[in-house]
Amino acid sequence: MKILAAGAFCLAVVSLLGFMAGFDIFFVVSFFGVAVLTVAKIAHREDYHTKGRQILHLTAGISLVYIIKIWGMGAGLFVSGLALIVALLLSEAVASGIRVPLVNEIVEKFERREIRPMTGVIYYAMGSLLTILVFGNQNAVFAGILALAFLDSFATGFGVMFGKVEFIKNRSVEGILAGFVGCYLICSTFLPAPSAFTVAIVGSAVDVAGLPVDDNLTIPLITAATVFV
Repeated sequence: MKILAAGAFCLAVVSLLGFMAGFDIFFVVSFFGVAVLTVAKIAHREDYHTKGRQILHLTAGISLVYIIKIWGMGAGLFVSGLALIVALLLSEAVASGIRVPLVNEIVEKFERREIRPMTGVIYYAMGSLLTILVFGNQNAVFAGILALAFLDSFATGFGVMFGKVEFIKNRSVEGILAGFVGCYLICSTFLPAPSAFTVAIVGSAVDVAGLPVDDNLTIPLITAATVFV
């Protein structure tokens, strides 16, 4: 059962990083967020192909923040830069028909069929890298990375699974609210409540706006800017 396996793996990663950094409120909200998304996706039987991707997307953002918390901004810069280079190389390899052990299986299970392999990972790593480079402030960087992680996974995941009331551009009210709540809760673990609320509002607005630039770039940069300013 690939969703259960992905969820168990992600919960184990978050738990290990939480053990290394210290079990605090950030860990509680992160662990709860991954667990809730996993359970919801196991319970919902439709759109089965994409479910694991959103759990991995959420955990990637949480993990990058933990890396910065434990080893510093330089480590986050190195990891996101390395992830970008590796993703570009693997994308080219898979698109060229070269079979890469494990990578092809992951792409087949979790990637959308209509896009170039690993496009999401490339933009995700690029957005995280640019956010770290542009904003040296730790809280701003955390807000940008986590807004992307929680907004995209919760808004898309819960919108697809439980969305009934369409708002705009195929976005449901339920999905937008889920993304907003998830973003607010995680950001409130390191920001004052008004700032966390602002990040969640701005991030949700950028997500709904559907700008021509990939949201893996726009969401982290714009939400980080709201904290930095």
